[in-house]
Amino acid sequence: MTNPDNPLYAVKRWEQNAQISLANPPENQAESKLQIARDRLNTLSNLTGAVHAQAYREALVNLDQQIRAATIVINALAAGAERVHMASELAILEADVRHTLRRLLSELALSGRLLTTEELGRLGDTVPHLMYVVSVLSAHPNGQAIIRISGDDIQPGAQLLMDNRLVKARGSLQKGLFVFVATWIGNQYPQSRGIVNPDDTADETTTITLNGSDDHGNSNNNSNHGGNGNGNSRGKP
Repeated sequence: MTNPDNPLYAVKRWEQNAQISLANPPENQAESKLQIARDRLNTLSNLTGAVHAQAYREALVNLDQQIRAATIVINALAAGAERVHMASELAILEADVRHTLRRLLSELALSGRLLTTEELGRLGDTVPHLMYVVSVLSAHPNGQAIIRISGDDIQPGAQLLMDNRLVKARGSLQKGLFVFVATWIGNQYPQSRGIVNPDDTADETTTITLNGSDDHGNSNNNSNHGGNGNGNSRGKP
């Protein structure tokens, strides 16, 4: 039973949790957690629509929790055939999860793509990871903004995000940075910037430095850097 709209879905989840608590042998606990993880994975396919965004998030979080819990139990098993078998089952599940999440990416709204990309990264898949953004803004409203993004696994043809919205921009790889050129409206100061790869993986960052440029295109750093407790900095000209 993988449809969260079914009245019996909550009962099913309660039964599964009860099975784990009753499965005292570690190998039984691991098997139960893996089965629950598979159930959550099957649930995700029914939750890609926008109306199910919150349910998708919850199912994805629970899927991750079950995989982590199963990994802990399996790693604690005594060396031997049972541990080898359970480790193999875990590896098969993780491969299935990566395959399924990749397939679902194109069906998800942007918020779901960002969450799913994070989970793929936790499972060891190759996904984009942004480190910081430097934006050079025109001295004139409605001019051009040059946005330089530092990160890993940004693919050719990536699209630019500003505050979780796709923005029309020209992008190219230059000296190890992915550089976008976009139209800038003078009163817009996005709090986050990111990218969506052609394979629908996505990432964003709030570590942004905003610089201004003069009439000749020379950059002048007039941003105010302020930490927000998690290493991110934002500035406004």
